[in-house]
Amino acid sequence: MRRLLIALPLLLGACAGTSKPQDTPQPAPAEASADRLSPRQAYEEAIRLRDSNELTKAEAHLYSAARRGYSEAQYELAIWLFTARNGREDEAEGAQWMEKAAGAGHAGARRLIWQLYLLGQGVEQSNERAFDWLKIAAEGGDAEVLYHLGLAYFEGIGTARDPVKAAEQFLSAADKGHGGACYYLGVMHLDGVGVQKNEQDAFAWFATGAGFKHPACYLGMGDCYRDGRGVERSVKKARDWYTLVLLATEDGDLLDAATNRLADLGP
Repeated sequence: MRRLLIALPLLLGACAGTSKPQDTPQPAPAEASADRLSPRQAYEEAIRLRDSNELTKAEAHLYSAARRGYSEAQYELAIWLFTARNGREDEAEGAQWMEKAAGAGHAGARRLIWQLYLLGQGVEQSNERAFDWLKIAAEGGDAEVLYHLGLAYFEGIGTARDPVKAAEQFLSAADKGHGGACYYLGVMHLDGVGVQKNEQDAFAWFATGAGFKHPACYLGMGDCYRDGRGVERSVKKARDWYTLVLLATEDGDLLDAATNRLADLGP
């Protein structure tokens, strides 16, 4: 069973529609006092003001720090613009600040900017740009990002399909405890896609992912026991694993798959 690429949950929410970005983000009216501070001081004052619910002054300080290249302020300002924190929503400008922060090496911005391009949120949709930023974000070693890079290679999203590179990224994510990556490694070892076919290794990857409580791996365990692939065949154990899927997830595809497999096994 192949599961298509699903973007990480955006902190920004699902905002409908995009507008054409400006060449340069337009600053909010800033107080002169903000520009007299260093960028870091302006950002820290912005956070203090934010926490005191003085949002207009906080926004002015964020703009002051962001325009002077302070990536923490650029990232924070982007979130504000996507979520209308101070009553003004502007996805296009928010995406510009997010990309500036990502370009300056901000880890949080890098984890989000590829999603904006993938979804076309605040920017023109581009799988290729999403993939470029996803590769950069993966340099930070985050398991979820590595997993999605593996999916991009596996599905050929924004790049040529490359199961070997997909397996490499899934392995990196699995080593960090990502159950979804274990599931894909199990499937790939069963089919000999991107890796040498080895049913014992496939079973081991499903078992590892099951240890991380990943429902798709429960399904993989059930399939291995049902078919005797990589493990001694056991209809009882297959039924137990399929039943566990029903208890562990609300994912419609997984529920349907487990329900159909249980029906096929019979009483």
